[in-house]
Amino acid sequence: MVIAALPPAPILIHADEYTFNGSRNLGPSGLWRIDLSNIGEDSHDVWVLNRKTKKILGHSRAYLPGEHGTITIRLRPGTYTFYCGVANHRALGMRWRVKVVKPKIRRTAP
Repeated sequence: MVIAALPPAPILIHADEYTFNGSRNLGPSGLWRIDLSNIGEDSHDVWVLNRKTKKILGHSRAYLPGEHGTITIRLRPGTYTFYCGVANHRALGMRWRVKVVKPKIRRTAP
C-alpha cells in the first residue's frame, strides 16, 4: 500500500501594526506553507521559533506594505511561535502561537 504525502498545511498571516492574525493555530506535522500578507504601514517578516528548543527554524525576507510572500517549512509535533523580527515588533505583540500535532491517518477505506 502506498500512502500519498500530505500537501503542505496552509496558514495565512495578516501582518499589521502591531498584530499577527493567523488563519489557524493547530495543524498536522509535516510541511507548512506560511503565507504572509503585509497589510500594515511598516515592513514585516515572519520568523518560526520552536518554543521548546528555542531554535529558529526559518524566516522570510521583510515585505514592504502591500506585499505578500510565502515560505515553506517542515514542522514536527510541538508548539511554535511565528513572529515579526523587524525592530521591536515581536515585543509589541506581533506573534502567533501554533500547535503542531501528529496527523491522523486513516488505515481503512471510507
